[in-house]
Amino acid sequence: MTQGSLGEGEKTFSARRLSLRMIKGIRPFLFGGAGMLLVGMLILLGGCEDVKPLTPEQQSFVSAWKIGKKLGKAFSTESPEAVEALLGPPLSLDPKTHAGLMGIFAVLDKIDLRIVMDSGTVDETGHAIVFHAHWTMSAISKDPKKAGARYFQTGESRMVVGLAKPPGKARLLSLTGDTFLRTSIAAKPPG
Repeated sequence: MTQGSLGEGEKTFSARRLSLRMIKGIRPFLFGGAGMLLVGMLILLGGCEDVKPLTPEQQSFVSAWKIGKKLGKAFSTESPEAVEALLGPPLSLDPKTHAGLMGIFAVLDKIDLRIVMDSGTVDETGHAIVFHAHWTMSAISKDPKKAGARYFQTGESRMVVGLAKPPGKARLLSLTGDTFLRTSIAAKPPG
């Protein structure tokens, strides 16, 4: 055997030593990955056990809080009936409410109403939440003389939302301040 050349036994020994070194170098990554997978599974499985259904009182509060989103969706359908389904007396019984909604939907198209609840407190009776909210309504005029003219209006309102026992739904009982139910429609560019 010449110097510098390895025999079969030495080649096998060197290959084993190299593979052991690689395994030792990779081992921390393998254990780290397995550990992360185990922790992830524990978090997922542990989190699933803590999921509890909302109590009727909690469902009532969530429903009241979501009234703004529901009103926005109802306005996007451009249907007075869809909006009126979210109103409770005395607001639903006021003839000005229906007339105001008919006026809005007669002259505006592609209505986008966004309501942001700034704060809310339960009233003294415990049957309603009083919200202070900001709203923005944008739309496009249906008037052929003002084709494509955009409508844009913002306002601040005080909204009283009735708390209903599930499966009852929250209803808007009162709207004061700037009202998006009877807003004055004069199509104009934003700003």
